[in-house]
Amino acid sequence: MSDTIEINISLKSVIKLYIAIFALVLFFHVLALFVKHGLGYASAKGLVSLFLLDFESNVPTLFSVFLFLQISVICMAIGFNRTNGRGYWLILCLLFALFALDEFASLHKIINEPVHIALSTSGFFYFAWIIPYGVFTLIIGIIFTPWLIKLPRLTRSGFLVSATIYIFGVLVLEGMGGWYLEGKTGQHDIVYDLIITAEESCELIGLLIFFYFSVDYLITNTGVRRIQLKK
Repeated sequence: MSDTIEINISLKSVIKLYIAIFALVLFFHVLALFVKHGLGYASAKGLVSLFLLDFESNVPTLFSVFLFLQISVICMAIGFNRTNGRGYWLILCLLFALFALDEFASLHKIINEPVHIALSTSGFFYFAWIIPYGVFTLIIGIIFTPWLIKLPRLTRSGFLVSATIYIFGVLVLEGMGGWYLEGKTGQHDIVYDLIITAEESCELIGLLIFFYFSVDYLITNTGVRRIQLKK
């Protein structure tokens, strides 16, 4: 009797599952917004904060962390199975693991106040952490450009679309939210929460797109076809 169990996982099935989870996360977020702004229950015994996209240590956060970690593992698998561009894939593995940690522990909020004080930021840069993160994103983009050019066209296009949507959410919409919030003296009204809804949705959509194309690359370019679980 074989001591290996082979599990064949359909990429389309996984993507459909994750899209369904994303839809549920978004649905409960909108429901929480209705309870908060429509019914006037800011907490509802903690249920509102459990599903709002911009809160930490809740259901949407766990889903984001899960996606980050999965992408990290996929990049590691590609790096270990490819000699060409291995370093870039392993760096991506590390970056997505760090992004997962940042998402879970809100590390970007820790540096927000020091940067805000040091640079006296306001308006679009009300959330001052987007400045160092924006610079870091630019540097990573420059470093990874030669690697990106060498990728298959479909993979490259998918990664670029993913990055564009994600960066638009995490930097541009975050900046717009900060600008609006400052004008409202910190009041989280329905308009701000809708901006946050768009921002967080862009982040999750960007992650889902990157997940799809990274798994597709793993399957078509490394020979990895299945997961093997040994007894």
